[in-house]
Parts: sequence; structure tokens; C-alpha cells
Amino acid sequence: MTVIPLRGTPAPDPETDLIARAIAAAGPGRVLRAAVLAMLSRRARPPDAAALPPRLRRDVGLQDTAPPLPSERSDPFAHLGPGQPTLPGQTLR
Repeated sequence: MTVIPLRGTPAPDPETDLIARAIAAAGPGRVLRAAVLAMLSRRARPPDAAALPPRLRRDVGLQDTAPPLPSERSDPFAHLGPGQPTLPGQTLR
């Protein structure tokens, strides 16, 4: 990104610029090395939400349990009653 200085814009204050303060305190080599190591290091993965207890899942806005799988859901044609067609195209007996 290119920064174009505008007329009348004051230069950044080195006292408040954290990177400039770090370079002044530790030197450019150490600051560059720390930045590269921070970018290349692997971060810890967040914990699996399935392992959280139900009260914590509610606190963070998750469902208490996972929704049932399609094979575990009730029959969608159960409201038709026995003897009614249960699949499209099926005839009465």
C-alpha cells in the first residue's frame, strides 16, 4: 500500500508508534526476527465445540446437542396414518 503524505499532515509521533519504539529498544534485526517467527509459528487450534458441556454451549450461542441425522428423524409421512401412501406414486392397498 502506498502512502502519500499530505501537506500539513504531521509526521507520526515516534513516542506513540509501537513498532518504532520496539525497533529503538531492541534493534531492527530482533524486531524483524520476532515478526517472522510470529508469522511462521503454528497457532493452537480452538477446542472442539462438541466436547463442551451443554451449559457452555448455550452460553456461546450453540445448540445443546447436534440436530438428529436424517436417518434418525421421524417418518415425514406419519401424519397420513396407517394404510395411506407413504411415498409419492404409491397406491392404496
